[in-house]
Amino acid sequence: MYISFIYIAVLLLQIFTYLYIRKLNTCGCTQSLNVTTQSNIQYLEYIFLFFILISIINILYIFNMKSPSYLFINYAIIYTLVLLFVHILLILHTYRLYKNMPNDCECALKWPRYYLYLTALLALLNVVGFVIGFIYGFSKTLSKSSKK
Repeated sequence: MYISFIYIAVLLLQIFTYLYIRKLNTCGCTQSLNVTTQSNIQYLEYIFLFFILISIINILYIFNMKSPSYLFINYAIIYTLVLLFVHILLILHTYRLYKNMPNDCECALKWPRYYLYLTALLALLNVVGFVIGFIYGFSKTLSKSSKK
């Protein structure tokens, strides 16, 4: 029950952030920015649409969850790899937006800006954790195979 509440809260935050990014696309401050910064905003729109879709799938999966199966394991592996890739894109485009966004832009001074930065920071921690976990698991596999 609490987990579904958390997923719904995250979904709402993602929707608010998506709407904020949409407003940035039409803001007067960002219209004067270069093409690269405008494309970063568009990529962030697509990334948050993807996050919203994944959140909806997770909520539907939680409400219909039964016992884990082989399908779940295959889904989890593909899900992890796709999310790793999307997290790397999110970090890259958020950093570029952060570097190129003018500080005096009124459109950019809303609270979802900080949620966007927090999301990118958490994505960075997620990627670092994934890499450390992969290296650890790979080293354990190598040590087991060398003992045989």
